[in-house]
Amino acid sequence: MSSEPTNPTALSPGDAIGKYRLVRVVGTGGMGAVFEATGPGGRVAIKALSKAGGWADAQQRARFLREAAVCEKLNNPNIVRVLDHGIDPKTDTPFLVMPFLEGEDLASIITRLGAIEPDVAVRLFIQAARGLQAAHAAGVVHRDVKPSNLYVERSSGGALTLKVCDFGLAKATFEPADSLTSSGTFLGTPHYVSPEQATNAKRVDQRSDVWSLAMSLYHALAGQPAFAHVDNVAALVFELTAGNVKPLQDAAPWVEPRLARAVHGCLILEQDARCPSMFEFARALSSILGEDDLTTLTSDRLASASEETKSRSAPRADLPTAWKEVAEEDPDDSQEMVGTTIGGRYKLVRIIGRGGMGTVFETSTPEGTRYALKMIRPEIARRSRDAMRRFLREAKTAQTIDSEHVTKVVDAGSDERGSPYIVMELLSGADLGKLMREQGPLEETPIVPVFVQACRGLAAAHALGIVHRDIKPANIFLHQRADGVVVTKLCDFGVAKHTTATELEDATTDLTRTGGMLGSPIYMSPEQAQNAKNVDHRTDLWSLAVTMHQALSGRRPWQGCSTMGELILAICTKKMTPLTEVAPWIDPKLADVVHKALERDVAARFASAEEMAAALEPFGDRGPTLHMSALVPVSGDRRASSDVAPRPVSATALADSISTDAQVSTARVTRGRSRRSVAVVGGVLGSAALAAFLFLRRGTDVAPITAVHPPDPIVVAPRKLEPAAPVVVVRVPVKPPNAKVSIAGTPRDLVDGALVLEGKPGESFVVVVELDGRRSEVPVAITSDGKAIPHQVELTADKPAASVEPAKAGGDPAKAPRPIVAATHPSADPAAAKPSAAPAPSPAPVGSSLPELKKSW
Repeated sequence: MSSEPTNPTALSPGDAIGKYRLVRVVGTGGMGAVFEATGPGGRVAIKALSKAGGWADAQQRARFLREAAVCEKLNNPNIVRVLDHGIDPKTDTPFLVMPFLEGEDLASIITRLGAIEPDVAVRLFIQAARGLQAAHAAGVVHRDVKPSNLYVERSSGGALTLKVCDFGLAKATFEPADSLTSSGTFLGTPHYVSPEQATNAKRVDQRSDVWSLAMSLYHALAGQPAFAHVDNVAALVFELTAGNVKPLQDAAPWVEPRLARAVHGCLILEQDARCPSMFEFARALSSILGEDDLTTLTSDRLASASEETKSRSAPRADLPTAWKEVAEEDPDDSQEMVGTTIGGRYKLVRIIGRGGMGTVFETSTPEGTRYALKMIRPEIARRSRDAMRRFLREAKTAQTIDSEHVTKVVDAGSDERGSPYIVMELLSGADLGKLMREQGPLEETPIVPVFVQACRGLAAAHALGIVHRDIKPANIFLHQRADGVVVTKLCDFGVAKHTTATELEDATTDLTRTGGMLGSPIYMSPEQAQNAKNVDHRTDLWSLAVTMHQALSGRRPWQGCSTMGELILAICTKKMTPLTEVAPWIDPKLADVVHKALERDVAARFASAEEMAAALEPFGDRGPTLHMSALVPVSGDRRASSDVAPRPVSATALADSISTDAQVSTARVTRGRSRRSVAVVGGVLGSAALAAFLFLRRGTDVAPITAVHPPDPIVVAPRKLEPAAPVVVVRVPVKPPNAKVSIAGTPRDLVDGALVLEGKPGESFVVVVELDGRRSEVPVAITSDGKAIPHQVELTADKPAASVEPAKAGGDPAKAPRPIVAATHPSADPAAAKPSAAPAPSPAPVGSSLPELKKSW
């Protein structure tokens, strides 16, 4: 066992600093040391400045305390938070308090592993870009992005989360002056700074961080920095300002051309031609990865680039001269394939959908039968084992299910390039998610049959021992037959589980791991949130009930959860808001059916999908057929007539709705538009993320809150209104200006071609843009200086909508939209929130020539 690190500070284990007591030294560096400590909230990390590291130097003290001031304003799962800071009165030592993290910085990982597997590196850097995007939205430029300031946290379940740390050199617009820099001052680590920062660190913006993050990704992919061959600072500055960045594929020839182009698009000398933001960089990396779940990563996958990977020689990339070339490039040659024949019988007629994984074509056979053919991109098939196996699982699983309510797979194979494909029935209509976004809460009588049919499809799958594990609105397709009748079709069995020992399960055992998360988080059951491997058919009934709750109420499930930790905690410990509260027009007996499927106790749910279907049938339209025209929103008159005064609420029901992360909280009881509140004294569970972590780790219920309530009915006091926070109004141009725009399912009108947003600095929105069968979801954040990131919202051609509207009866057939197949849709991926922590001070940058460079520096 290694000895404890030498302590260079004036503090010692056992000392008390305010409300914290030091336990041990966990790391040291040039600036000071990091201690494990205990405090009122439990285990924390305390970073203390040493005298040699700047304890007595005014500028170093200022830098140290600046880190605290900046980080206290940033709250993002991909940024290490500062919880507290101060100066110890006994020793005059400045210190920062951060949550305790288990893991290591990326520089140490690269030193240990060398070049990292490309798909793993991309996942990590998507998270880094998201953290820096949040900092930029708050008006903070880091100015020292490098591998040693990118900390990889390991949770107890093995999940990895990258967190950006050390904002000591940050430039913040909310500070009166940038006192740490003066003209000509060089701040940052030489191998990663941008050309403009090398000449004047005072005049940089977010594009400088983009450069530094791309340089760090270069280092992770190649195992060495781009300027590893340069051994002194003067030569390095010359290389920087001349733009002489060695091509990534010279150092790592196995890197795919699209990834190389994305990296070099961030390393363009001219700032205006460079990648403009972390948002754009993250979007480019996400597109390259080509998977739905872009950041989920476990420690067993963090490995060196394999010999198989290194033996490949990828096609040579033409380096971009402007980011526009990267942003607009076609991810594949799909259009050129139109007119060719696949498998000797499927002629590709046209493209009907395209995404990160691949392309969906309409095809025709020699007999004149039309199908949909989904083909995975060749580079995805080569690079991502999980993506390949999920694709093949979808084909094998769906082929075994014989039901009118499951999308039929008729064939599967590989083309001459080795790209796998699936041939499916061609569907026309729209997925339920699209209908819900456009219509809001739906009338119960016509929508109930949709869920009855979905139950029938699940019953057929469950009878074969197949559990879907990803039931959500986007995977429930409303297929409109030629006679106008709507038939529900379940889609995407890519993460399905076989509960019997079959070839399907044996072929895909590593799709799930203990601690892994499969499925869409908002719709998953409590047992699936804990371990996707140990679920049965009743997890699908929960997910279907969550979807039905949303369809009937028009409200997104688990509203108010802003992080993954809060979401998992809510799923595992809270009851879904009663339908009769959020949708009082709903038949209470129908609400009871929905909530029976939402019982946390699996045994209390319906025993089967058939049983759930039988319980739903009495509330649906009893006609023999269903037409799309019947699926309409709840009328305004009906909603208004249900807006009545709230009924008395029992103390038990109220206790179920109380937030678990507050010592003293206000529970709102809402019915219609009337709101009342009552103060409740509750127990302390700490942060939502920590509670979720403890819940999943122990596999038991979190201790219930002790609450004091008066007898029923509750008499409530008026809520004290707080002063309204200042609201910022920003205009975000939309391209094209004739696109349909919505936020959280609510359509928004454009004013002179721009979307008008109102919110607080740091607040973000997911803007949905749709036109001509294409659809994009763009996160937009309001910055501290009243601007928007990104500055405009654009509909991209590479993200088609899930469906097209059916042709209206009597319309011109030539103008009717073509049918479209149900395909997998990328879901919003809330950044995983883990308990934050503090990394130890970083070692010297790695690389063969970096120690010599540091000496000359």
